[in-house]
Amino acid sequence: MKKTFFSFAIVLVAIFGLKIAMASNFLNNPPKADAAISGEVLDLATGESLAGVTVKIEGTDIETFTDFDGNFEFESIMPGDYNLVFSFISYNNSLVEDLKVNPSETKSLKVKLKESL
Repeated sequence: MKKTFFSFAIVLVAIFGLKIAMASNFLNNPPKADAAISGEVLDLATGESLAGVTVKIEGTDIETFTDFDGNFEFESIMPGDYNLVFSFISYNNSLVEDLKVNPSETKSLKVKLKESL
């Protein structure tokens, strides 16, 4: 009985130690918001840049707008999979789904919006 209890205690100490080591590694090396998404939004028919397009990361409150040259950028985001929604007055909304952004990567897009009829 004492051998079983002693073996059980050793296993518990080992598991507890492993959890502490894993937590310490996570605390010392937390995930970094070092990814980015950038791009350009154009009119589908003319190829002209569209200024003032709303670009939103779906499921969040994070959004930006294209500049006068149709460019946008999300800086310092967490790596992961994103859906982007593009909306502009007099144009159909566009959705870019499952955009995978890796750590330390800037994902670049060229999006063309179609004028609504």
